[in-house]
Amino acid sequence: MSKKIIFIFLVFVNLLSLDLSAQELTASVNKNRVGVGEQFVLTFSLNTNGSGFRAPSLNDFNVYSGPNQSTNMSFINGSMSQQISFTYYLAAKSEGKFTIGAASINSGGKTYTSKPIVIDVAKGNAPHSNNGQNQKGNSNQQNNLDEYDLGNNLFIRTVTSKSRAYVGEQIIVSYKVYTRINILDNAATKLPVFNGFWSEEILSGNRQAEFKQENIDGLQYQVAEVKKAILIPQHSGSLSVDPLVMDVVTRIKNKNRSNDPFEQFFNMGGFGSYKDVKVSISSKPIKIDVLPLPEKNKPESFKGAVGDFSMEVNIKPSNLKLKSNDAGNLIVTISGKGNLKLLEPLKIKAPSDIEMYDAKSTDKISTTSSGLSGKRSFDYLFIPRNPGKYTLESAPFTYFDPEKGNYVTLKTPDFNLDVERGTSSNNSANPIISSYNTNKEDVKLLGNDIRYIKTKTNLTGISEPFYGSIFFWILLLGPFIGFASFVTVQSIKNRNGGTTEYHQKMDIKKAQNQLKLASVHLSQNNHELFYKEILNALDGFLSAKLLIPISELNKEKISEALQKRGANAELIYNLKNIVEKCEFAKYAQVKDNNSMQTDYTQAINIISTIEQNIV
Repeated sequence: MSKKIIFIFLVFVNLLSLDLSAQELTASVNKNRVGVGEQFVLTFSLNTNGSGFRAPSLNDFNVYSGPNQSTNMSFINGSMSQQISFTYYLAAKSEGKFTIGAASINSGGKTYTSKPIVIDVAKGNAPHSNNGQNQKGNSNQQNNLDEYDLGNNLFIRTVTSKSRAYVGEQIIVSYKVYTRINILDNAATKLPVFNGFWSEEILSGNRQAEFKQENIDGLQYQVAEVKKAILIPQHSGSLSVDPLVMDVVTRIKNKNRSNDPFEQFFNMGGFGSYKDVKVSISSKPIKIDVLPLPEKNKPESFKGAVGDFSMEVNIKPSNLKLKSNDAGNLIVTISGKGNLKLLEPLKIKAPSDIEMYDAKSTDKISTTSSGLSGKRSFDYLFIPRNPGKYTLESAPFTYFDPEKGNYVTLKTPDFNLDVERGTSSNNSANPIISSYNTNKEDVKLLGNDIRYIKTKTNLTGISEPFYGSIFFWILLLGPFIGFASFVTVQSIKNRNGGTTEYHQKMDIKKAQNQLKLASVHLSQNNHELFYKEILNALDGFLSAKLLIPISELNKEKISEALQKRGANAELIYNLKNIVEKCEFAKYAQVKDNNSMQTDYTQAINIISTIEQNIV
């Protein structure tokens, strides 16, 4: 117990000594004379703990990293010391003399400020002791570098495939590290953001770099490509490719080296001939002049495709003959090189009696050092609802060719469909049209509009007095009986939630039972029956909830009814998506049992959301 008390007492005394010792916020740089674009390190240090650090204005410099906060605490020979530091990696924008103002920090109820620092910025790289001419052809001199005096021996270069491009045109950007000194370790500390560009990574900055030799102005460098990406500008103007900032650990000459050969050999106490230091390096930002796409002769069918493309169109069935309520597929494939991942589906015009679903896209696109290339296919599922002869009209696809500087339009052919009458999938007496069809014929019930007119009438005389007769008592008691009946009916309605609500509950319960039946088909991997029951459940539920007869259900009416009841766009989109997916799955040649569970869960969530939130 006594040892613990003594230890706590010593800690308390040392904490007091920290508060009573001289506290000071110091500012320092690793070099006061630099060249334009050359990096240097700015550090603010306080020899105790503090909060509320406020940095000075650094508008005259590019800030590549910072403030990087670090705290150091030590307990040596019964004496405790603590230090907090804020480090910046900066580079001057232009030549001249610039003053870095005072920083401030709060500690112990007081505010401490640092002294200003003057930075002398020369044109180009600042002079250093080992210039390129002295180092030419002598790789051994890399070990004679002084601390932080890296000069042209370590830097990052940003290389772009072009400095002038059109909106939507591909640009390849590469970040390369050039070194003439030993690199022990490296890590990216600030990755480029690529504002104004759509980007696709080719090489990651986290990968293991492979060094190759490259000669620049007679100097031999080890070069590693550390990051590479495809950039596609999204708007015109002057866009900046952000720099890449890295921390590099390298072995350099130690200014504090000892003359003792024993200490030099074992590098004792950090006084050896060389030591390992971490420095920050950064590439320079690159400007790209982005040209707008020409407005002259721009077709209305142009949707932003830029590159060099070709088009292939296929239709199933190939003989263009099918029956009503049978599905067909129109497949449009765009191949080539360019912004393939940004291509939008073509707008295929179909007659009102043919239900055309949104295209399902599939990609076979390669991301290589030369850019994006491959193909994107759009698969349109269509279902003719009535027999007859129909035409799927030609649809244009327009792209801009940056090499030729003009627009190119490709077109799908016209497809003339011959649709025969198909058999109804429902065996009930009244035909039921698919709930999401676009049939324009109204369903009418015809009755007898002319009835037989009687030509003879039997008249009887009044033989009995009105008072006391049955008719008299009916008129007398009728209002009371009617009122009692009204009260009874209202009571029954209230118990059942109203006649309409009662039927709604029954229909919704029926939909729930159909979902349970779908779960049975799910467990049996019965693809066709599963999606049939999901669609039946959705049809019955929506018909009951929205008070729309099943024969009149279609996408437009459902969307309009849900919007009037306050449904958001996401819910309507999810409902449309699951219905179309179920329709598509019924006719799909490939049965994907893995997605059945996802579709089942989505259908339940949609029905639950509508039931809870839509009145």
